[in-house]
Amino acid sequence: LGVVARIVGWVALGFFSLAVPVALFQLLTNRSYLLLRPDGFQMFGIRNSKLIPWSQVRTFTAMAIPNPVLDVLPKWARGPGAPKMVFFDYLPGVQAHERLRSLNRTLTGHEAGLADTYGLKAEELATLMNDWRSRFAAS
Repeated sequence: LGVVARIVGWVALGFFSLAVPVALFQLLTNRSYLLLRPDGFQMFGIRNSKLIPWSQVRTFTAMAIPNPVLDVLPKWARGPGAPKMVFFDYLPGVQAHERLRSLNRTLTGHEAGLADTYGLKAEELATLMNDWRSRFAAS
């Protein structure tokens, strides 16, 4: 192999070997969960997110993760379908994480997303989140 291929291989090995402890931690500690409260929701995992108030978000939507690489392949070569996740957008005027939200909007069409589906189908989780938002956003 050439020198560039070896360097790329070592960089890839180093990068992905860092993911192994993270994956094991998530798997063995069972610390990944979503907390729903009347004042908002919070995702827990290796890093805990801040509470996101229901009054700051619009509707939750379940959709396949956009993948421009797969889009060029014929449908028969893509497999059963891309995994789905739950995305959401913030209401106008919310100032939090503006640069990251802009990047997310460019990549996915939405400003943010939930880190996992937490054992539910993406559509079920989106419905649950919308129910909670409808019930508590105005309170």
